Amino acid sequence: MKLEDFPTRVKELASAHFRLLWIAGADDSKRHALLQEVAKDLGAPLLEVGKTLSAALLDLPIKLRAVSAEECFHNLLKEGAGEIRCLDHLDILFDQSLHLDAISLIKNASRRFTLVASWPGVHEGDVLSYGSPDHPSFVQFTPVKDEQSLQVIQ
Repeated sequence: MKLEDFPTRVKELASAHFRLLWIAGADDSKRHALLQEVAKDLGAPLLEVGKTLSAALLDLPIKLRAVSAEECFHNLLKEGAGEIRCLDHLDILFDQSLHLDAISLIKNASRRFTLVASWPGVHEGDVLSYGSPDHPSFVQFTPVKDEQSLQVIQ
């Protein structure tokens, strides 16, 4: 997919139940650069989830971080105008100490906002996975089966 095709692809999500476009493939720097361009073209905020969420949670006692993480994520999404949000650096959402279901959290947020999110793991065909199967943070799912869009870049 070309950069100029993203606005059309994102607009197509407007009527979907889950307005979520995952960007997977390539390396972190390519996905980040593409997401920056997409955010600029769409006039949408680029939210550095890891940086912002960790800063918000850092001031909290360790015992309260897990309880507050979901609320902090939702507050982050409320920043900026419009209905589109570009999300990058999502690894913190998979941190076991926060006890989040990262996929459900993002998916449910896409009912309120149109989200273009950079997948922090690997992809194989239509399957996205985070971590290795023997790791506690391991997650694997198929966005297309879950009514979400997937765009793989090289």
